[in-house]
Amino acid sequence: MSRFFNLFLSLVPILLLVCCTRSDMSPAADGTNKSKPVARAPLSQAQVKELKDIGALVGRGDPFDKIENSWKSFIKKERDIDIQAAVDLVTREAVQEAPKNPEPSTKRLQQLISLKDAVNDELSRARGLLAAAKERRQKIMINKKEFDVDGDPPKVTIKSGEVIGSQAEVAGYVKELEARLKSIDNDARAASMEVSNMTQKRQAALKNLPQTAKKLQEIARRAKEG
Repeated sequence: MSRFFNLFLSLVPILLLVCCTRSDMSPAADGTNKSKPVARAPLSQAQVKELKDIGALVGRGDPFDKIENSWKSFIKKERDIDIQAAVDLVTREAVQEAPKNPEPSTKRLQQLISLKDAVNDELSRARGLLAAAKERRQKIMINKKEFDVDGDPPKVTIKSGEVIGSQAEVAGYVKELEARLKSIDNDARAASMEVSNMTQKRQAALKNLPQTAKKLQEIARRAKEG
């Protein structure tokens, strides 16, 4: 029994040495790396602007080829840039850009809607005057209207044009207004479709943002490697 006890005592220093050695080789308990990180200079205003422009491309759902070319051009000039910080800035800008209304399609649609209301009001007035003239069998005097729309929010400008008085002339004016209204409706539908398509592209860009960020990181990594 004493022989085993003495053997155990002789092994204690060796066990303690092994334990201490393994403890020294193991990573810190908090999982941190004791090596100091490489200090990087903060992004300049010019760099921030260029990265935000790239982020706007992403948020608008522009073709990835266009995004990739802009990103490669940036990385080529800024090889010492903090890639993660740059990608984070691009994605933040994309998140802010994506919900914005697509311009100028949205502005055009708003203008068409305002113009349609104005033309519709004039059409109702002309029809009413024509109906009254037919009922009373008398001539009428009416100024034809000219319409223009501009501004944001849109503002319709109405100018008085040619004066007409016969029922035939007023009937012709009604047809002109009806044709104008139909043309506005067609343009408004096209503009609405364009706004809808652009909005869907932006939503898809936001949904695919994590994958886009990974692609940008991979492109930057390959550029740095050679």
